[in-house]
Amino acid sequence: MTEKQCDTHERSVRSDKMLFNSFGYLFFMIIVFMVYWLSPHRFRWILLLGFSCWFYMCWEPVYILLIMGVTAVSYAGARFVYDQKKKTVKKAVFIVSCLLILSLLFFFKYFNFVSDNVIGILRKFSIPAQPVTLRVLLPVGISFYTFQSLSYLIDVYKQKIEPEKHFGYYALYVSFFPQLVAGPIERSQDLIPQLKSEKIFRCEQAMGGVSWILAGLFKKIVISNTIAKAVDLVYGNLTSYSGGVLIIATTLFAIQIYCDFSGYSDIALGSAKLMGIELSHNFECPYLSDSVSDFWRRWHISLSRWLRDYIYIPLGGSRVSKARVVFNRMVTFFVSGLWHGAAWTYVIWGCLHGLYLTAEDWIYRAFHLRRDGKRRIWKVLLTFILVDFAWIFFRAENLSDAVYVITHMFEGAADPLAYILRTLRTPHVLSKWGAVMLTVEFAIFGVLEYICYRYHDYGQYLERKGKLYAYLFRALLLTAIVIFCTKNASGEFIYFQF
Repeated sequence: MTEKQCDTHERSVRSDKMLFNSFGYLFFMIIVFMVYWLSPHRFRWILLLGFSCWFYMCWEPVYILLIMGVTAVSYAGARFVYDQKKKTVKKAVFIVSCLLILSLLFFFKYFNFVSDNVIGILRKFSIPAQPVTLRVLLPVGISFYTFQSLSYLIDVYKQKIEPEKHFGYYALYVSFFPQLVAGPIERSQDLIPQLKSEKIFRCEQAMGGVSWILAGLFKKIVISNTIAKAVDLVYGNLTSYSGGVLIIATTLFAIQIYCDFSGYSDIALGSAKLMGIELSHNFECPYLSDSVSDFWRRWHISLSRWLRDYIYIPLGGSRVSKARVVFNRMVTFFVSGLWHGAAWTYVIWGCLHGLYLTAEDWIYRAFHLRRDGKRRIWKVLLTFILVDFAWIFFRAENLSDAVYVITHMFEGAADPLAYILRTLRTPHVLSKWGAVMLTVEFAIFGVLEYICYRYHDYGQYLERKGKLYAYLFRALLLTAIVIFCTKNASGEFIYFQF
């Protein structure tokens, strides 16, 4: 983990009890599964709400008050604005409710960032000022459940949906444990009806959930955590490396963060499936995208849609002047970067993607290119290179480290043969045995990606192949997880810090 991430986590909540890749969560999920299906339907929402609260309290008990506060404000605010006839009062209550929720997010996540930057500006003008730094724990998942609550409030205010009358079901919608910590960001109209409907246990659906969980654990424990060691070694001591090693480390990080985050999403989706609940798919093979716009239709889909529906479109979307479209796009990706973390490296990462999309749009217009053309390998490769370059800012501890990577990654490239040989001879990045094992892991990972790309669901794919194939598939993943579990199981998911 980077210094930047550690600085965030210095105020962040830590607990190994409920990490998705922990034995604590395994036992928790077994208990939830058994109690849920053995209980009558009318009691299930109470049990799930209780388990969700317990899950969150395992991270830091006191912060259950925070999520309860967000739930109460968004619930009461939505009920009031929906019933209120006076537009001025309705708008005022809506704004106050949103500001209360956003103020909590600002206080815990952005106060120190804003304070440091304001102090820095004042000192540049020789104005004496003392920094104000809050030493508070960053609540896990606060960015996710605040955005989820805000989308509900906005939809009710715009009368796209009716407010949920049952406070218990709404509280469960906000705090539902599989997607509480790192999404997906669900819409109330998609999740609440599922929480209310009576479920009948189906073995096929449960085994499908197990398949998703195993796939997610494989991505996290076997691939992401293995790669993390090499990436952390290089990015944790950048001045000791240059040339192709920096390119390899950055490319590996692109794979690491995808396997880490999509692995979490797979486990979340599988955990919900065990209770007969379907969550949104958050990834659709994003590194097979043939454009940056295509990438954002496949990467962190729930956040992309949230930003589109609640920031980009309200600003005017694409139905305004070209200059305004650029402005709308840059604001949206500025928010995307800032949402990921209170650091300028995240902001630059977000703005880079905004610039990519602006340039892409101009190229397609200027050269009259068709966006629905064939998926060419060179387009996929170019898109990956652009996305991977932006990951440098996401992973670097600070701006100076990002600049170092960019300015030193091609050092010595004037002599290509020597450049390649020096890269291969650099010690301690990946051992020969490690490279062989990583190749095998990538082969299995490639199969998982192919299944997702072609069939979109591990469970449905395995049903088609038959029981024997399904057992072998799960046994292969489980064996790999067990082999790597002793040395790779620990480690938070990257997106837990957001």
